[in-house]
This record gives sequence, C-alpha cells and structure tokens, in this order.
Amino acid sequence: MAAKKDKELSKIILEQASREDEVERKHREELERKDKEIANRDREIFKLRTENLLLRQNSISNNSS
Repeated sequence: MAAKKDKELSKIILEQASREDEVERKHREELERKDKEIANRDREIFKLRTENLLLRQNSISNNSS
C-alpha cells in the first residue's frame, strides 16, 4: 500500500515538475522574442538617426556653398 502511494506521489511530482518546466520554457521563449524585437527596433532607430545626421550634414554643406 505504501509503495503504491509512493509511486502515485512520484508520478504527481514528475507531472508538476514537467508543467513547471513547460511554463519556464514558454516564459524564456517570450523573453527571447521580446529581446529580438527590441534589438530590431534599436537597429532601426540607429539607422534612421544615422540617415538623419547625414541628411543634416548634406543640407549644411549645400547651404554653405
């Protein structure tokens, strides 16, 4: 009887651990996805700022001529 209860308890513990692992995996995947989105946005912002700076420099040099 005790062996059966131990086996059932072990099964419950393993199922719970498996569910917790799945939740952690999904959370980690979501964080990775958000990190990629932020990195892409940062690259786009840098690109636009660089283009803006080049346009300003070009405009200044055209006005000085």
